[in-house]
Amino acid sequence: MKKASRNKPLPILDNAVVTRELKSVRKLLDHPGPTQLAFDKWLTESPERGGVLHDTFWGSIRWPRSLGRSSAKTLSEGFSMTLRNHFTTHVSGAGGVDIVKDGWMEMPAPNMWDVADDSEHYRINYSGSYARYNLYVDRNELKVTIAGSWTNPSKFGPRFLLPNPLGYWFGSFDGHPIVLDEITVESHLLRPVPVWSVRI
Repeated sequence: MKKASRNKPLPILDNAVVTRELKSVRKLLDHPGPTQLAFDKWLTESPERGGVLHDTFWGSIRWPRSLGRSSAKTLSEGFSMTLRNHFTTHVSGAGGVDIVKDGWMEMPAPNMWDVADDSEHYRINYSGSYARYNLYVDRNELKVTIAGSWTNPSKFGPRFLLPNPLGYWFGSFDGHPIVLDEITVESHLLRPVPVWSVRI
């Protein structure tokens, strides 16, 4: 499939085309969850699909039922996601000195929704829009945390839960849909010595 140029705006798509392709993409999100290979194959089957899902990312969180679930009505309420992009700007100062400023731009949080899985796992999917790499943006950062109270079927004492991994840095120059690797949830026993570092 021919990719859109970074400097050329994507064509405006008819609502009927968008609706049709969004219905089609739902099949990719069924068990066992979205993969980059499946998305790339899906994109080649219709010339409009790249325009429908440009600048989007997708993923899933899947974990054993034995760890419990959110006490709220939906599984997705057991997680909180934040999304931001890192930017760098260059300004010419006195005498032509290059002044570099960098920071983080908050972006809308991804959408999350519950999906069916097997008898031993829970799963949610999520999706959002990311900022393309350009002269200013060098990465997008997704962070995932456990939210609210969870049921606790554990018989091994006090514990805390952590997503694994805690998030991702990602992006692309062309706005190609990105599928992030699956996230899971791990249970850790509370210990007398506080945890001072976690892997991200």
